Amino acid sequence: HAEPETGPALVSHLVEQGAQVRVMTLRLGPAAKGGGRTIAELDLRAATGATLLQINRSAGTIPAPSPQTRLEAGDEVLLVGTQEQVDAARVLLGE
Repeated sequence: HAEPETGPALVSHLVEQGAQVRVMTLRLGPAAKGGGRTIAELDLRAATGATLLQINRSAGTIPAPSPQTRLEAGDEVLLVGTQEQVDAARVLLGE
């Protein structure tokens, strides 16, 4: 069967598989590599295995952002995956 793509279904799937699920928040600083790029451009899930569940931004929260959502400096992103996946995402998105 197909794996769930995002959100609570993905977390449930990882837990069912016995994965050590980590949920991490990361704030994008002014020099963050992810700033100014869309989620699709970053290809975060394919590159790291981590899933971006939510963006907290000064203008409000963006739950389950679309691939066309552009990340901005100052965004706080909520990531889920194994420890290795969220570490890789931190490297890809960070400064």
